[in-house]
Amino acid sequence: MSNGPSNIVDLPQGSDLIQLSHEKKTNLTCKYVVIKCAEEERLIFGPVVRFPYHANLVNKFCDMFEVAGGWEKQPDSFVIYDFKCNVVGGGWLEYCADHGAIRLYGASSAYGRFDHASAEQMLKQDPRFSVFSYEVVD
Repeated sequence: MSNGPSNIVDLPQGSDLIQLSHEKKTNLTCKYVVIKCAEEERLIFGPVVRFPYHANLVNKFCDMFEVAGGWEKQPDSFVIYDFKCNVVGGGWLEYCADHGAIRLYGASSAYGRFDHASAEQMLKQDPRFSVFSYEVVD
């Protein structure tokens, strides 16, 4: 289950949304979830305009990595059937072009809140996101 060297998946896949927003000096609001499969955690995020529910991200993850899952209550609850994988939690990710900063906050009503400090560390380990400053709001 590898998507390159990073455990960060930005959707649509390969779009480098944060970098594009940085270059265009535009703000970006996303939702994110963290999914753990075996011992590997992946942070998946996508713009709210394309992924209005955290469940949309989980569904897309399952499609991309061929993980069994299905809608429990569409559009807000997508369940992973594979016992090796589970959604650890989620939140919001906001890129502020004026400050070159990423803000992590909030929670997923379907999957709960992921520890934003841990999400920050995951993002900083990826060279694409290590250059930004971070604000974690609890």
